[in-house]
Amino acid sequence: MKKVLILSSAETPDNIVALEKFRSEIQAELGAEFELTTEHYNNIEFELSEDNFDVRHNSSHVSFKTYDLVYFKSYYRYTEVATSIAEFLSLNNIRFVCSELQNYISFSKLSQYARLSRSSFSIPHTLYMDTTLLVSNYDRICEVLGDGFVCKAIDGKGGDCNFVVRTKAELEAIVSQYQEVSFVCQEMIPNEYDLRVLIVGGVVRLVIERRRTSDDTHLNNTSQGAGASLIDPQTLDAKATEMALASAALFKREIAGVDIMFRTTDNKPYILEVNASPQVSTGAFTEEKIKVYAELFRD
Repeated sequence: MKKVLILSSAETPDNIVALEKFRSEIQAELGAEFELTTEHYNNIEFELSEDNFDVRHNSSHVSFKTYDLVYFKSYYRYTEVATSIAEFLSLNNIRFVCSELQNYISFSKLSQYARLSRSSFSIPHTLYMDTTLLVSNYDRICEVLGDGFVCKAIDGKGGDCNFVVRTKAELEAIVSQYQEVSFVCQEMIPNEYDLRVLIVGGVVRLVIERRRTSDDTHLNNTSQGAGASLIDPQTLDAKATEMALASAALFKREIAGVDIMFRTTDNKPYILEVNASPQVSTGAFTEEKIKVYAELFRD
């Protein structure tokens, strides 16, 4: 039997009825050799890491690997989710419609992590699901990521909307305050600092070490009060340099600010984000950044 999944953004009663009519009529036309299932983007979850990328139904935990074909019937309000699903399907050689999703420019951490995970980049172990599902799935999130995990907005900047969650009550408070925000949940990686690797013209031009000055926060962002110092790009760890350049190339970004964190226990590097428009006129070392851009334009 061939299994087909129809993904839809239908939410109103009339649209849901229309979707079921659409599914049942095609099912009748195809007969018993096919099984058609529908799903809404709000009931899908992602698990992403360096060596694991899975997309599944949140309610049943059944992986999308079980399908022979996936049809994105509508996705314009859920393009980040749809694009990330398309990355998973491509990785597993599962046919889907529409292939235009593979041309989508990554605008948030979700599709970034999907593309990084697909290419086996080292990223923090990550779970994503609709915000309305987070609290009810708290125990399972802890089971996957450990007690005390990071919950951050998929489109957050400068460390905004980025929290450590240690109790269910804390997660409830976050979801209650930020109902319209989409979050990724990630394992808490012990660290002392991170690096902003500025790539301009496909070359590492500037490396800024960002180190928090207080134990009251887990953030190393200078916009959140962390200290900053310049590092000679020539002294940057070879693996970190390779990761930064390769991740920028993955997104076809000649200019990128790649954020890399190092695990305290073994100095393993993790990519946190590949910024398409890194901070230039604000933040630390603005004068040095301007000179780097001037050099690019001169070249």
